Amino acid sequence: MNTAPFMEGECEIKTYGYIPERPIIYEYFTLSEHIDFLIRTLNQDEAQLRKRAEELCKVFRLERKLHEYPTNFSKGMQQKVMLILALTPTYDFYILDEPFMGLDPQAIRKLIQIIEDYKNNGAAILMSTHALDTAEKICDQFVLIHNGTVLKKGTLKELQRYKDEPLLDIFDDLIEEAEHEHI
Repeated sequence: MNTAPFMEGECEIKTYGYIPERPIIYEYFTLSEHIDFLIRTLNQDEAQLRKRAEELCKVFRLERKLHEYPTNFSKGMQQKVMLILALTPTYDFYILDEPFMGLDPQAIRKLIQIIEDYKNNGAAILMSTHALDTAEKICDQFVLIHNGTVLKKGTLKELQRYKDEPLLDIFDDLIEEAEHEHI
């Protein structure tokens, strides 16, 4: 078991999309103004960005909320705003921090499909999540971390001790082993 408190290395990323765990929303911007502000900060085709933002608003059922303030939205709707803003531009790399938090089942299903589409188009995705059953279905590699320590990493097959062992069971067993070692 790797008990190193950190991993050392280098990575060069020019641009990336980021979905924070807690939504970051401007208090006096409507959803439409958030999208406009994003588009103005990017060096990508404006028409394509507007079209993609419009598509994502429909996918996440916020197309009727464009002139409302996201600060008044529910947690799940605010998370959808973050998804729209992060997924509108085209990047080679996306960082998703608890992207399923607060989402309804339909939005989760749609986000999973978007992640799969982005992966199939060559994008790299780094996701931090406690939704292990969902991660098990969409992730290629796993790094299981507990209290800042890497317990194990690899593909699901490499982590499994027996066929079809769920990721949640693997993680629970690793945590128990780690905690018993410290007793």
